[in-house]
Amino acid sequence: MSAEVYLIRHAESVFNRDNDHLIGGRSNESPLTETGVDQAKNLGRELLKRNIFPTHVHVSPAVRTLMTAEYSLAEIGVSNDFQVHDDLQEMGHGAFEGKNRAETYTPAVIMDLRQQLKDFKLPGGESMNDTGLRMGRWFDANIDPEENARHFVYTHGMAIRCELGRRFGWPPEQIRQNTTPNSSVTLLLPGDYEWQLAYYAYLPKELPDNY
Repeated sequence: MSAEVYLIRHAESVFNRDNDHLIGGRSNESPLTETGVDQAKNLGRELLKRNIFPTHVHVSPAVRTLMTAEYSLAEIGVSNDFQVHDDLQEMGHGAFEGKNRAETYTPAVIMDLRQQLKDFKLPGGESMNDTGLRMGRWFDANIDPEENARHFVYTHGMAIRCELGRRFGWPPEQIRQNTTPNSSVTLLLPGDYEWQLAYYAYLPKELPDNY
């Protein structure tokens, strides 16, 4: 086995459930809902069924990712001996986090977004390119494609899409519009020259038995 990288989006958080009209961004203090706890446990059970066990676990510092890791790993009998990395956080929106989405994205802001594409960012926040570069920097510093290792990386939906967009040349519309459901799993495997996308945003029940 060469390196395998499982990019795991956190389970449902309170912010996800209650504040769809607000800009979430990092919202690092938002915990999982009861549904989210069930999703995280189910993720662990589905991984256990398929004998998918990590050799390394990396987690964003957000409460929702930490909880997702704790509940899912407990189901497969893995201790919470994981590494927390700031670079795995969600795209930041600075002072606009928690603000009303409709009031923030005025016609003028939307025009800037369409013109600047992957470089667009709200004041004090990050762009798609910023987020993808941050995730890519972390990836290259922590993952050795030739190592016989399986990495679980608990992170966030937009952060995952920005990294994939950077790595595989996705346009901004694809990064924005692709869905990354709660507790979904994306698998990257090393190819002959570059990393390859084995599958994207599979729900736990959709995971193959082995790869």
